[in-house]
Amino acid sequence: MNISGRIILQVLLIAMMNLSFLNAQTTWRWLNGSVQSNPLDAVQALDSNIVIAVGAVATIVRTTDGGNNWTPQYHVGGSDNYLSDVVFSDSKRGIAVGQNGTVLLTTNAGESWFPQSSGTQSFLSALAYLGNQKWIAAADAGKFFRSTNDGITWNSIIPGCTYSFNALHFVTSDIGVAVGTSGGILRTTDGGLTWQDKSVSTIYSLRGAFFFNPDTGFVWGDIGVFFRTTNGGTTWMSRSYIPAFWKVTFVNSQIGYATGAISSNSLYKTTDSGESWNRVSSENVLAVSFANEEKGFCVGGDGTIIRTQDSGKKLAKLFESDSKFLLP
Repeated sequence: MNISGRIILQVLLIAMMNLSFLNAQTTWRWLNGSVQSNPLDAVQALDSNIVIAVGAVATIVRTTDGGNNWTPQYHVGGSDNYLSDVVFSDSKRGIAVGQNGTVLLTTNAGESWFPQSSGTQSFLSALAYLGNQKWIAAADAGKFFRSTNDGITWNSIIPGCTYSFNALHFVTSDIGVAVGTSGGILRTTDGGLTWQDKSVSTIYSLRGAFFFNPDTGFVWGDIGVFFRTTNGGTTWMSRSYIPAFWKVTFVNSQIGYATGAISSNSLYKTTDSGESWNRVSSENVLAVSFANEEKGFCVGGDGTIIRTQDSGKKLAKLFESDSKFLLP
């Protein structure tokens, strides 16, 4: 997806933000109404205390006390570039990527960030850590960028396709998939050095992928398109009844959470490995990450940050009109 299309999607998401109050007898808590108002597009919980989220205008927000207090950083790396993803390889070292080939590196759990040269102006939409100092970023115009020295330098990989990639998922250090426009799915079995086309028949963009093992997984995209495979992508079974998802994460083999795209704009939960999904919140959220099976964080439009501490069994937001924090 190119940057203009992504920004349009973000604007639409913000415009559709649901401001209604939900049932107060809930355990998802509204944590952030005014720390900053830039959209947040990705989040990673390093543990139950340290959480990092990234988004528009090179914004990075960070908590070190489990969400009680947040510190925003703006124009990180000296730019206004949109940050689309953040991934940590351990408790200290992480990388954020985004617009105009942005690569930001931290070695102190997000306290400070340092720009690295990616050698491209492409929009880096997704990132994965493969282990042993190896990273791979997916980009528009059918490109990947790979690092073998912990993000210091990057080399381009051009598999010869026209898809603009939206997401990556690696189930092992060697086996992973990338998904993108027009049903594009590429699969690698050598850590991203080479890729095989496993695309599905649809005109719609795919937004993400998740695999439980090298053979079994699913991909999802616009207007609720959803495909499942049990043979590593050799064949795909179409299912179209789910909402349009944006990002998905699983905390174990059964329980997972998904954020809704433009038409659904909500948070969903599955307890049967993705066979069925139920909406558990109508908040304007774009990404979700869990520190453990109980404690998770959602981020989204207008700087939204929401927390659960009991696996999201009961959900709603608590919001104070002066935008102060409301916590358990």
